[in-house]
Amino acid sequence: MSTLRDLRTEELTYVSGGYCGWGNSYRQPSWGGCFSINNTRIGAQIGATAGYVAGVFNFAVDALSGASNGILTSDLKDIGNFIKIGAQYGAQNGINGALSLYQNVLSAINTSLQSPTVLGITFPPPSASQS
Repeated sequence: MSTLRDLRTEELTYVSGGYCGWGNSYRQPSWGGCFSINNTRIGAQIGATAGYVAGVFNFAVDALSGASNGILTSDLKDIGNFIKIGAQYGAQNGINGALSLYQNVLSAINTSLQSPTVLGITFPPPSASQS
């Protein structure tokens, strides 16, 4: 029966997939590549989140104001549409563009909440195209 031992550095490197650019060593990991940020994918995820937040806010505003079932159903459909629009916007404009969109959504929500009559917001907010 063999005993357990600590792995040597070379063995740890092999089982972990290799170095990924740290220090003076670089070896392509066996799992296909170093971690990298995919600007398009992450931008799309952030943009979709911005759309989701905008859609849920609009639904909540209408639900709390006693809107009809037809309006609430439309709001629910809008959530899906806003997610798609936000994902497309984020994919086209990358992480920075998507973050700007998200900040504009939060700003529009904040402005709406501070007004005497809380209303839903447009998506994307007008300021998103100006950023």
